[in-house]
Amino acid sequence: MFAVKLIRAVLFFPSVTKRRMVLLLGMTLTATLFEGFGVAMLFPVMDYIEKGRDFLELAKESRMWLYIDTIFSIFSIPKNLISLMVLVFLLLIVRQLFNYLRTVYSTWITEAIFADIRGEGFRWFVRADMPFYDIHGIGELVNVLTVDGIRAGSGIFTFFNLLAASMIFVLYFIFLLFLSPGMTLFAMGIMGCVGLVLKSRITRSGEIGLEVSKYNDKISASVVERLNGIRLIKLSATEEEEIRSIRGFSEKIRENTYKLARIRARMEFTVDPMVILAGLTILYLSSEVFHMTLAKTGIFIFILLRLMPYTKDMFNSRQALAGFSGSLFRVTSLLDRARGSEVIRGGKVASFKLEKGIRFENVSFAYDQRSDFALKNINIWIAAGRMTALIGRSGAGKSTLVDLIPRLRVPSEGRITVDSQPIEEFDLKILRRSIAFVSQEGFLFNDTIENNIKYCRPDANMDDVARAAAMAYAEGFIREFPEGYETVVGERGVKLSGGQKQRIILARALLQQASIIILDEPTTALDSESEVYIQKAMEGLRARGGITMIVIAHRLSTIRSADQIIVLDRGRVIECGSPSELMHEDTWYADMVRMQTISEY
Repeated sequence: MFAVKLIRAVLFFPSVTKRRMVLLLGMTLTATLFEGFGVAMLFPVMDYIEKGRDFLELAKESRMWLYIDTIFSIFSIPKNLISLMVLVFLLLIVRQLFNYLRTVYSTWITEAIFADIRGEGFRWFVRADMPFYDIHGIGELVNVLTVDGIRAGSGIFTFFNLLAASMIFVLYFIFLLFLSPGMTLFAMGIMGCVGLVLKSRITRSGEIGLEVSKYNDKISASVVERLNGIRLIKLSATEEEEIRSIRGFSEKIRENTYKLARIRARMEFTVDPMVILAGLTILYLSSEVFHMTLAKTGIFIFILLRLMPYTKDMFNSRQALAGFSGSLFRVTSLLDRARGSEVIRGGKVASFKLEKGIRFENVSFAYDQRSDFALKNINIWIAAGRMTALIGRSGAGKSTLVDLIPRLRVPSEGRITVDSQPIEEFDLKILRRSIAFVSQEGFLFNDTIENNIKYCRPDANMDDVARAAAMAYAEGFIREFPEGYETVVGERGVKLSGGQKQRIILARALLQQASIIILDEPTTALDSESEVYIQKAMEGLRARGGITMIVIAHRLSTIRSADQIIVLDRGRVIECGSPSELMHEDTWYADMVRMQTISEY
């Protein structure tokens, strides 16, 4: 079962094709066969020295010599000791050549697997749908692409070494059977005993390898999370507690890695004496019990000596593979889940321009089959070219609802249409590029202001960038920086104020020239001055026309000019209408306006 699971894990990576595996096995088998031929030819050399120096006489006594005599005659090779020795040497040189090719090729495949883990792994992670990220943390994914990815690649390289050692072991076993079946079975019995002695340590290595992989996950997740929350840690003065926590995970990894090394050292300590003792015992029995000739005994011992390092390699590689297998299975499992989670497929409609509006018809959504509906029976109309506001308590389902429009998530029930056309019929890339997004926690790359604004349109020229910045009321403060648009904003825009950061994000959305702009709490965390700038930018968008705005807001001052307000509560629409319509009724919206008006005084 372990072997089948291991082979599936190795073949999981795109670089490990069946053709490449066959080629690698072919190189290994060829090297093994030539080594076998080279070693096998030592027996005729010793037999030639021991019994006489006449090919014809030896051919009368042995079929092996008859074949050798025939081959030498066909190729006109001189029939003497030097010719036999040169043949042995040439066979071993060819074996060395194929061993070299095997080693280089297996290293190339291993490095290609590292590239698969980093490149293909990142591609699968980026393409994975949002439910995948609901389950797996960023630190866990980073660990797969880095620490566990390296261990997985090392495990596959170890697998190739184990494969080569096993093939050579089998070939030598066949030669030993040819020389003396009784002695061979005795020697294999000793090897079996060694394997049984070491079995528990190999099993323990597998268990420790899983522990190492688990703590690698934990430390990666904790480091990413803590560094993202460094401001909170410093303001809470909890640096020492966090250091102790990470140090605890590091100690667990150190302890388990040390245990693996100690098991490996114990195996070295155990295997060498056992193999040497077995060799001495076999030497004694070959002479005193099985009465083998000097040539057979010499070749038997020589093969056993050649077999010793391969036997050690087999046991050591098996132990190391057990230690790496936890990471290998972890990496392939998570990458396979990421690849399989890319379930949202687009349609064939390659153009998108919202002209009438978006309709939700009996739309319900649940994050998984075991959870309650986050949205239930949503029936709304979002008119094109107008401003629609979504309001309600935290957790009412506002952000979930807007996630359905760019199809970050798909409804569990019901349907969404765009200008009467089902939304799933649109090409996914075209659909998403037609929707610009401005969120409360908008993301900026650690790059220049210009590149952040151009992120969605990298081909835009500087005039377009400046025009978008001016529309977002960002042009003024950008020009005040010594490096202007070449100013690097820092990690997540840390060098900018909240208002500056939000206006650059808005400029990026405006440069995108999308049909729909979704603003998710665009002014919640801003000061009054920054809020005014954002509101002016929103009013400018409305004045231009042709853009559909969907705004999620807690500050109702942001949406007083909205054409339509939709109030959500516990995943249901409880109110819908214009601000004036809702203000003249006993509504949740009217109550919130009154409360916020009082709080401003």
